[in-house]
Amino acid sequence: MAERLFENLAEFSQWRPSIRTVGTIRGGKIGSESRQDFRFVELPKLLASFATPLIDPTVLNASSSLELLSETGLNKHRVWRNLNATLFSAWTQAFAVCLVIAGAGTGVAGEPFLPADDSVVLETLPDFLKGGRKKFVEIQEQLRENPSDESLVQQAAALFIDAGEANSDPRFFGIARKILDPWWKRESVPGPILLLRARIKERDQLYNDAIVDLIKLNSQQPDDGRALISLARLYAMQGQYGQARDAAKQLEEIAGTVAYLICLIPIDVVTGNTKDALAAIEMISPDIESQHQFAITWLSITRANIAEIIGNTDQAERFYQAGLVNDPDHLDLKLAYADFLINQKRCETVGDLLKDHGDRNAVLLRVAIAAKVTGDEVVASQYTEKLTERLEAVRQRGDHPDRRISARCYLDLTNQPELALREALANWEVRRELEDSRLVLRAAVAAESPGDVREVKRFLRVARTEDVISEQLISQLESQ
Repeated sequence: MAERLFENLAEFSQWRPSIRTVGTIRGGKIGSESRQDFRFVELPKLLASFATPLIDPTVLNASSSLELLSETGLNKHRVWRNLNATLFSAWTQAFAVCLVIAGAGTGVAGEPFLPADDSVVLETLPDFLKGGRKKFVEIQEQLRENPSDESLVQQAAALFIDAGEANSDPRFFGIARKILDPWWKRESVPGPILLLRARIKERDQLYNDAIVDLIKLNSQQPDDGRALISLARLYAMQGQYGQARDAAKQLEEIAGTVAYLICLIPIDVVTGNTKDALAAIEMISPDIESQHQFAITWLSITRANIAEIIGNTDQAERFYQAGLVNDPDHLDLKLAYADFLINQKRCETVGDLLKDHGDRNAVLLRVAIAAKVTGDEVVASQYTEKLTERLEAVRQRGDHPDRRISARCYLDLTNQPELALREALANWEVRRELEDSRLVLRAAVAAESPGDVREVKRFLRVARTEDVISEQLISQLESQ
């Protein structure tokens, strides 16, 4: 049973690698738990850490005709909870990093590792699985017993999507995608499924398709604040600021002024309304600190971003430090601060800053860049090699990696500015946040190719974006 589920999990997660079974291992350890008599396939160790599957795909076979119960209405508490899960992560760049797990393509994995005895640790389970694994097992058992329970199917899909977002693990999205397969291509879909489907499409960078689902959901359930939050975020991500403002305004009628302004502030920051954004922050800060503590870190990151945009690096430093005091383990905060330190050529502390966050691609990228800048050639080479292997594995599967990460890898690690510019421009076609525009400009400077960024410059001008970093890069391009 274990070997069948292990191999199914790889296929089930939509990685679709060519899996070659290389032998049967009796014993060995994965994290702190023994696994007996399972087949070890030629996949990276990180995939081996999930040898015990999170859900048995076969329990879904009988559910192809299910439809989920529709959901009507939404109270303010649930809107705020979704702000925590989606809008907040958007501004702190969490949604931009779709991390790809190592080497799922053929030709990437090396010789299979065969542990000598049960004391050998193959991989340490992620903390979220060690601490919350029971809920995955329980929902697997419940689905096996009640495969036609529509509400349960909806809960299961949401559980795996939440886990995928929280841990930047594409396998969970693959499981959720399989759970929702009966509804994937339907035109008429219940509201809750439209939202779950949109979240998966967003993760796959199918932003236009996600927007279509969210518009349908908003039409069905105009009072569903989750759809409006997601629409505002996706429209802003694509540089469609008018539509983003409309969605935020509609949210105000449902969730109140504070939720509206949290949606609006990131838009104002990049559309020439920095003073309005700062005034709005000061207005909502007391309410956030007393009633919505989850957004306190968001305040620190937003203030730091604004300080960077206007060129006040000392103030940005203070806001980042204040955020770390309040929330020392917040990964998105640490990634933003790491980028700030790298931009300031203060890379000595980046490794220590991110040391507790594993080897996600976003972490690998920043640690490798910092090591290269500080002259630590061993760490820089090791992390660059691991990252480039992962990106190449995605390409071998016929997909494209997260182009924001790929472009930075070419630009800052492997010294290939032309490839970096190509990837940055491809990324900018679908994602037009300020970070993405800066990346295109940086790559163009390195490639000495000012003619390729006319559209980016026009976009920033039309949006009235006032960003010191972008302006400096444009000046460098004009002097080439």
